[in-house]
Amino acid sequence: MKPKRKIIDFIRPFFDLYLKSSLHVGLAVSAFSYVTILEYQLQISPALLPFVFCSTVLAYNFTKYLSLARREELAFTAKLKTIAAVTILSFVCTIFTAFSLDRSTLGFTTIPALLTAAYALPLFQNRTNLRHLYGAKLFIIGAVWALVTVGLPFAAHQGSLPALSAIFTEGFQRLLFVMVLTLPFDIRDVQTDKEQLGTIPQIFGVRTTKTIGLIALSVVFLIEIAQTNSFHSGFAVFILMVGTTALLIHQSMTVRSPWFASFWVEGVPILWAVLLFLLV
Repeated sequence: MKPKRKIIDFIRPFFDLYLKSSLHVGLAVSAFSYVTILEYQLQISPALLPFVFCSTVLAYNFTKYLSLARREELAFTAKLKTIAAVTILSFVCTIFTAFSLDRSTLGFTTIPALLTAAYALPLFQNRTNLRHLYGAKLFIIGAVWALVTVGLPFAAHQGSLPALSAIFTEGFQRLLFVMVLTLPFDIRDVQTDKEQLGTIPQIFGVRTTKTIGLIALSVVFLIEIAQTNSFHSGFAVFILMVGTTALLIHQSMTVRSPWFASFWVEGVPILWAVLLFLLV
Protein backbone atom coordinates (compact mmCIF):
# COMPACT_ATOMS: atom_id res chain seq x y z
CA MET A 1 0.00 0.00 0.00
CA LYS A 2 1.33 3.44 -0.95
CA PRO A 3 2.24 5.83 1.93
CA LYS A 4 -0.25 8.43 0.66
CA ARG A 5 -3.03 5.84 0.71
CA LYS A 6 -2.08 4.82 4.25
CA ILE A 7 -2.35 8.42 5.42
CA ILE A 8 -5.76 8.82 3.78
CA ASP A 9 -7.04 5.58 5.30
CA PHE A 10 -5.78 6.71 8.72
CA ILE A 11 -7.39 10.15 8.49
CA ARG A 12 -10.68 9.04 6.92
CA PRO A 13 -12.48 7.78 10.09
CA PHE A 14 -11.56 10.92 12.05
CA PHE A 15 -12.63 13.18 9.19
CA ASP A 16 -15.86 11.23 8.79
CA LEU A 17 -16.55 11.62 12.51
CA TYR A 18 -15.81 15.36 12.26
CA LEU A 19 -18.49 15.69 9.57
CA LYS A 20 -21.09 13.35 11.08
CA SER A 21 -20.84 14.92 14.54
CA SER A 22 -21.80 18.28 12.92
CA LEU A 23 -18.58 20.02 13.95
CA HIS A 24 -18.06 21.23 10.38
CA VAL A 25 -21.55 22.71 10.09
CA GLY A 26 -21.06 24.29 13.52
CA LEU A 27 -17.96 26.04 12.20
CA ALA A 28 -19.84 27.07 9.05
CA VAL A 29 -22.68 28.74 10.97
CA SER A 30 -20.23 30.41 13.35
CA ALA A 31 -18.19 31.60 10.38
CA PHE A 32 -21.24 33.14 8.70
CA SER A 33 -22.06 34.93 11.96
CA TYR A 34 -18.48 36.19 12.05
CA VAL A 35 -18.85 37.48 8.47
CA THR A 36 -21.79 39.62 9.62
CA ILE A 37 -19.85 40.85 12.64
CA LEU A 38 -16.86 41.86 10.51
CA GLU A 39 -18.86 43.47 7.71
CA TYR A 40 -20.87 45.67 10.07
CA GLN A 41 -18.16 46.02 12.75
CA LEU A 42 -20.56 44.83 15.44
CA GLN A 43 -19.63 44.95 19.10
CA ILE A 44 -20.67 41.62 20.56
CA SER A 45 -19.93 39.49 23.60
CA PRO A 46 -16.95 37.12 23.18
CA ALA A 47 -19.31 34.32 24.21
CA LEU A 48 -21.58 34.75 21.17
CA LEU A 49 -19.58 32.76 18.61
CA PRO A 50 -18.87 29.84 21.00
CA PHE A 51 -22.59 29.86 21.81
CA VAL A 52 -23.49 29.76 18.11
CA PHE A 53 -21.01 26.94 17.45
CA CYS A 54 -22.11 24.73 20.36
CA SER A 55 -25.83 25.33 19.90
CA THR A 56 -25.52 24.55 16.16
CA VAL A 57 -23.76 21.24 16.84
CA LEU A 58 -26.41 20.43 19.44
CA ALA A 59 -29.30 21.35 17.13
CA TYR A 60 -28.00 19.49 14.09
CA ASN A 61 -27.21 16.30 16.02
CA PHE A 62 -30.59 16.51 17.75
CA THR A 63 -32.34 16.88 14.39
CA LYS A 64 -30.38 14.19 12.52
CA TYR A 65 -30.23 11.45 15.11
CA LEU A 66 -33.66 11.97 16.65
CA SER A 67 -35.29 11.18 13.30
CA LEU A 68 -33.21 8.01 13.00
CA ALA A 69 -34.08 7.00 16.56
CA ARG A 70 -37.79 7.50 15.86
CA ARG A 71 -37.49 5.14 12.88
CA GLU A 72 -35.49 2.68 15.03
CA GLU A 73 -32.59 2.82 12.54
CA LEU A 74 -30.01 3.76 15.15
CA ALA A 75 -27.35 1.20 16.07
CA PHE A 76 -25.42 2.37 19.11
CA THR A 77 -21.95 1.93 17.63
CA ALA A 78 -18.65 3.30 18.94
CA LYS A 79 -18.93 6.16 16.45
CA LEU A 80 -22.43 7.00 17.65
CA LYS A 81 -21.24 6.95 21.26
CA THR A 82 -18.59 9.53 20.32
CA ILE A 83 -21.20 11.66 18.58
CA ALA A 84 -23.41 11.40 21.68
CA ALA A 85 -20.48 12.59 23.80
CA VAL A 86 -19.89 15.53 21.44
CA THR A 87 -23.60 16.40 21.64
CA ILE A 88 -23.63 16.30 25.45
CA LEU A 89 -20.50 18.45 25.57
CA SER A 90 -22.15 20.90 23.15
CA PHE A 91 -25.21 21.06 25.38
CA VAL A 92 -23.06 21.88 28.42
CA CYS A 93 -21.14 24.50 26.43
CA THR A 94 -24.38 26.04 25.14
CA ILE A 95 -25.72 26.45 28.68
CA PHE A 96 -22.39 27.77 29.98
CA THR A 97 -21.97 30.40 27.25
CA ALA A 98 -25.64 31.42 27.49
CA PHE A 99 -24.99 32.86 30.94
CA SER A 100 -22.63 35.39 29.34
CA LEU A 101 -25.29 36.70 26.92
CA ASP A 102 -27.82 39.38 27.77
CA ARG A 103 -31.57 38.77 27.96
CA SER A 104 -32.41 40.38 24.62
CA THR A 105 -29.89 38.16 22.83
CA LEU A 106 -31.19 35.03 24.55
CA GLY A 107 -34.75 36.11 23.82
CA PHE A 108 -33.94 36.32 20.11
CA THR A 109 -32.50 32.79 20.12
CA THR A 110 -35.93 31.39 20.96
CA ILE A 111 -37.08 32.09 17.38
CA PRO A 112 -34.56 29.83 15.56
CA ALA A 113 -34.72 27.37 18.48
CA LEU A 114 -38.48 26.95 18.07
CA LEU A 115 -38.14 26.59 14.30
CA THR A 116 -35.48 23.91 14.79
CA ALA A 117 -37.64 22.04 17.30
CA ALA A 118 -40.63 22.21 14.96
CA TYR A 119 -38.39 20.93 12.15
CA ALA A 120 -37.46 17.82 14.15
CA LEU A 121 -40.41 17.09 16.45
CA PRO A 122 -43.89 15.93 15.37
CA LEU A 123 -46.42 18.76 15.43
CA PHE A 124 -49.57 17.27 13.97
CA GLN A 125 -51.81 14.30 14.63
CA ASN A 126 -50.15 12.30 11.85
CA ARG A 127 -46.76 12.88 13.60
CA THR A 128 -45.56 15.15 10.78
CA ASN A 129 -42.98 17.86 11.47
CA LEU A 130 -42.02 20.92 9.42
CA ARG A 131 -39.31 18.97 7.62
CA HIS A 132 -41.94 16.75 6.02
CA LEU A 133 -44.20 19.58 4.85
CA TYR A 134 -44.02 19.52 1.07
CA GLY A 135 -41.41 21.98 -0.20
CA ALA A 136 -40.75 23.55 3.22
CA LYS A 137 -37.34 22.03 4.05
CA LEU A 138 -35.20 24.43 1.99
CA PHE A 139 -36.94 27.56 3.29
CA ILE A 140 -36.79 26.51 6.95
CA ILE A 141 -33.06 25.77 6.77
CA GLY A 142 -32.44 29.12 5.05
CA ALA A 143 -34.57 30.98 7.57
CA VAL A 144 -32.86 29.43 10.62
CA TRP A 145 -29.39 30.16 9.22
CA ALA A 146 -30.37 33.74 8.37
CA LEU A 147 -31.80 34.30 11.86
CA VAL A 148 -28.70 32.90 13.56
CA THR A 149 -26.02 34.39 11.30
CA VAL A 150 -27.59 37.81 10.68
CA GLY A 151 -30.37 38.42 13.19
CA LEU A 152 -28.52 37.12 16.23
CA PRO A 153 -25.32 39.21 15.76
CA PHE A 154 -27.44 42.34 15.35
CA ALA A 155 -29.53 41.41 18.40
CA ALA A 156 -26.30 40.98 20.39
CA HIS A 157 -24.73 44.23 19.13
CA GLN A 158 -23.85 46.58 21.99
CA GLY A 159 -24.05 49.80 19.97
CA SER A 160 -26.33 51.67 17.59
CA LEU A 161 -27.87 49.57 14.83
CA PRO A 162 -28.06 50.39 11.11
CA ALA A 163 -31.42 51.02 9.48
CA LEU A 164 -33.88 48.14 9.67
CA SER A 165 -33.98 48.06 5.87
CA ALA A 166 -30.24 47.27 5.80
CA ILE A 167 -30.67 44.47 8.35
CA PHE A 168 -33.60 42.94 6.47
CA THR A 169 -31.73 43.19 3.16
CA GLU A 170 -28.72 41.43 4.67
CA GLY A 171 -31.02 38.78 6.12
CA PHE A 172 -32.73 38.24 2.76
CA GLN A 173 -29.36 37.89 1.02
CA ARG A 174 -28.21 35.37 3.59
CA LEU A 175 -31.48 33.45 3.28
CA LEU A 176 -31.03 33.15 -0.49
CA PHE A 177 -27.33 32.28 -0.20
CA VAL A 178 -27.95 29.50 2.32
CA MET A 179 -30.78 28.11 0.21
CA VAL A 180 -28.37 27.96 -2.72
CA LEU A 181 -25.77 26.19 -0.56
CA THR A 182 -28.45 23.66 0.40
CA LEU A 183 -29.21 22.71 -3.22
CA PRO A 184 -26.13 20.44 -3.69
CA PHE A 185 -27.33 18.42 -0.67
CA ASP A 186 -30.79 18.06 -2.23
CA ILE A 187 -29.23 17.12 -5.58
CA ARG A 188 -27.05 14.51 -3.84
CA ASP A 189 -30.07 13.01 -2.03
CA VAL A 190 -32.62 13.29 -4.84
CA GLN A 191 -32.71 9.52 -5.35
CA THR A 192 -33.03 8.69 -1.64
CA ASP A 193 -35.21 11.49 -0.25
CA LYS A 194 -38.86 10.65 0.26
CA GLU A 195 -41.16 12.14 -2.37
CA GLN A 196 -43.27 13.97 0.21
CA LEU A 197 -40.32 16.26 1.03
CA GLY A 198 -40.82 18.08 -2.25
CA THR A 199 -37.21 19.22 -2.66
CA ILE A 200 -36.33 21.45 -5.62
CA PRO A 201 -34.55 18.64 -7.55
CA GLN A 202 -37.52 16.33 -6.97
CA ILE A 203 -39.92 18.91 -8.40
CA PHE A 204 -37.87 20.44 -11.22
CA GLY A 205 -35.03 17.99 -11.87
CA VAL A 206 -31.29 18.39 -11.35
CA ARG A 207 -30.52 20.56 -14.37
CA THR A 208 -33.28 23.07 -13.64
CA THR A 209 -32.29 23.09 -9.97
CA LYS A 210 -28.79 24.23 -10.94
CA THR A 211 -30.31 27.00 -13.06
CA ILE A 212 -32.51 28.10 -10.15
CA GLY A 213 -29.45 28.17 -7.89
CA LEU A 214 -27.50 30.33 -10.34
CA ILE A 215 -30.44 32.72 -10.72
CA ALA A 216 -30.72 33.06 -6.93
CA LEU A 217 -26.98 33.74 -6.73
CA SER A 218 -27.39 36.43 -9.39
CA VAL A 219 -30.08 38.10 -7.25
CA VAL A 220 -27.74 38.03 -4.23
CA PHE A 221 -24.99 39.56 -6.37
CA LEU A 222 -27.22 42.32 -7.77
CA ILE A 223 -28.43 43.26 -4.28
CA GLU A 224 -24.81 43.57 -3.13
CA ILE A 225 -23.90 45.76 -6.10
CA ALA A 226 -26.86 48.03 -5.36
CA GLN A 227 -25.60 48.51 -1.80
CA THR A 228 -21.88 48.92 -2.58
CA ASN A 229 -20.57 52.41 -3.26
CA SER A 230 -16.95 51.48 -4.03
CA PHE A 231 -14.77 48.47 -4.70
CA HIS A 232 -13.06 47.20 -1.54
CA SER A 233 -11.48 44.01 -0.22
CA GLY A 234 -14.71 42.84 1.42
CA PHE A 235 -16.55 43.16 -1.89
CA ALA A 236 -13.75 41.27 -3.66
CA VAL A 237 -14.15 38.41 -1.16
CA PHE A 238 -17.91 38.47 -1.75
CA ILE A 239 -17.40 38.16 -5.53
CA LEU A 240 -14.99 35.26 -4.99
CA MET A 241 -17.50 33.45 -2.74
CA VAL A 242 -20.34 33.92 -5.22
CA GLY A 243 -18.12 32.58 -8.00
CA THR A 244 -16.99 29.61 -5.88
CA THR A 245 -20.58 28.76 -4.97
CA ALA A 246 -21.64 29.00 -8.62
CA LEU A 247 -18.89 26.54 -9.55
CA LEU A 248 -19.95 24.14 -6.77
CA ILE A 249 -23.57 24.31 -7.95
CA HIS A 250 -22.47 23.58 -11.51
CA GLN A 251 -20.41 20.58 -10.34
CA SER A 252 -23.19 19.12 -8.17
CA MET A 253 -24.26 15.66 -9.27
CA THR A 254 -26.45 12.89 -7.90
CA VAL A 255 -23.40 10.59 -7.73
CA ARG A 256 -20.35 12.25 -6.19
CA SER A 257 -17.97 11.93 -3.23
CA PRO A 258 -19.95 12.02 0.05
CA TRP A 259 -17.59 14.79 1.15
CA PHE A 260 -18.44 17.11 -1.75
CA ALA A 261 -21.52 18.70 -0.17
CA SER A 262 -20.78 17.93 3.47
CA PHE A 263 -17.29 19.44 3.40
CA TRP A 264 -16.63 21.59 0.33
CA VAL A 265 -20.06 23.21 -0.07
CA GLU A 266 -20.57 23.65 3.65
CA GLY A 267 -17.03 25.03 3.89
CA VAL A 268 -17.86 28.15 1.83
CA PRO A 269 -18.80 30.27 4.89
CA ILE A 270 -15.60 29.15 6.64
CA LEU A 271 -13.45 30.21 3.69
CA TRP A 272 -15.40 33.48 3.50
CA ALA A 273 -14.72 34.27 7.17
CA VAL A 274 -11.02 33.38 6.91
CA LEU A 275 -10.51 35.59 3.85
CA LEU A 276 -12.33 38.51 5.48
CA PHE A 277 -10.24 38.12 8.62
CA LEU A 278 -7.02 38.16 6.60
CA LEU A 279 -7.90 40.90 4.12
CA VAL A 280 -10.28 43.32 5.82
